[in-house]
Amino acid sequence: MRAVIRPLLLMSLLVSGCASTPVHTGGISGAVAWHATDFQLTKATVEGQPGEQYAFTLVLSDRGATGVTFTALQRTVSAQHVRTASTERAGRWRLPPNGTLRFPFSFTHYCSQAFDSCRGPALFAPHWHIVLNGADDRGQPVQVIIDLDAPPISSGSRGPG
Repeated sequence: MRAVIRPLLLMSLLVSGCASTPVHTGGISGAVAWHATDFQLTKATVEGQPGEQYAFTLVLSDRGATGVTFTALQRTVSAQHVRTASTERAGRWRLPPNGTLRFPFSFTHYCSQAFDSCRGPALFAPHWHIVLNGADDRGQPVQVIIDLDAPPISSGSRGPG
């Protein structure tokens, strides 16, 4: 009996260790909790070439009794075989006290012929670095820094969340 259990235990450890890339889709930054949901990768056209669009929704939740108004958003997206892209936006996004705020995010990339990233069952798993700046209702500066390791999904499928 003992001789059978050891190989099974070893096999399960090996399989679970290689099963998937770790993802990081939620966390806390100061008084703001965040999580990402509704992951989707769809086919797209980029400058007349085949490509993909990775999209998700970022949900922010106020954990205190003070709301926040964000006025600046920076995002940097990186992934294997894709050029890193950064953007900055100014605006007014209100996170009410004890409430939530939903941000849609997407990234469209071109599928180079050198890589098969847009063909077959290839998986795409971008890393997002997001920085939100603003002030709470008392006028105190607030900065939320999010490092999101999105789950790998294949084109046309939906990821977790």
